[in-house]
Amino acid sequence: MKLKKAFALFLIVILSSCSLNDDNTNFSFVRIPVTGATPPDAVSLNLPFRIQLDYLRPSTCHFIEGIDLISADSENNIFTFTLVASLVDRDDCADLADDSRQIPFEFVATAGGVYTFRFFQGTVDGEDQFLEVEIPIAVGG
Repeated sequence: MKLKKAFALFLIVILSSCSLNDDNTNFSFVRIPVTGATPPDAVSLNLPFRIQLDYLRPSTCHFIEGIDLISADSENNIFTFTLVASLVDRDDCADLADDSRQIPFEFVATAGGVYTFRFFQGTVDGEDQFLEVEIPIAVGG
């Protein structure tokens, strides 16, 4: 009986110590334009490689979350990506004019030939623009 009371007391303490307090911070996900890309010198089949992506952080309320695949044409080795950031809805956000940043993009080529990577660069007259990086894949050694 004492064990049941001790267990019940333990559960009450544990459950009451959990805080579900939400600070009511609202955010949304936005696309961040890529301003440049630095491909590797050489790429081999089935080995990971890295493309260094450049971007400008628009404000102190933008936080990079990752790189999302928009579309893939695996037959022709054409892949389209966008850089995604969370944008926190706060009153104290400051615009950043020249906060240049980099993020690595890693990929493994599983077929020979030329791979085309398209990275979202912004929108002009309602049309998405993309920076294209072509990378030949070395087969064999």
